[in-house]
Amino acid sequence: MDRNRNQTGSCLKLLQRGGNLLRGSPASFTVEASYVMTIVLLSLAFLIRTAYKECREVTGVMRLHHMVEFVRCREDETPGEFSFQTVRGSVLKKGDKVYGTAVGENWQKEIESGIFEPESRMRMLTVFDNLAEGDKRDDGT
Repeated sequence: MDRNRNQTGSCLKLLQRGGNLLRGSPASFTVEASYVMTIVLLSLAFLIRTAYKECREVTGVMRLHHMVEFVRCREDETPGEFSFQTVRGSVLKKGDKVYGTAVGENWQKEIESGIFEPESRMRMLTVFDNLAEGDKRDDGT
């Protein structure tokens, strides 16, 4: 029992002293800590804002690429347009080319692509298949 009473007494003494533990440290420590916290918080805010800006730009370019592929595979020549937050874009099909442009806050991207012609690709594959079959016949197989 005396042991518990001694522990309780020492805790009461610490509570009675209260802020005496902090009074021994210099006041400039708290001022310096506030400067460090301000710098850390501002740098975090800057990094988060930069990440959102980069995300918007990448998403806008991805949407531009998607629209170019979509218009590229269509039969008609109707233009396509899209908008995403601060990004505006348009896609136009002229002749055998598809042109796409996206404009953001401080950037602009352009994509140029040929139209999708599966017939010509299939013809090329047929030519290569015929050449491969011709090589097999020459080998005697």
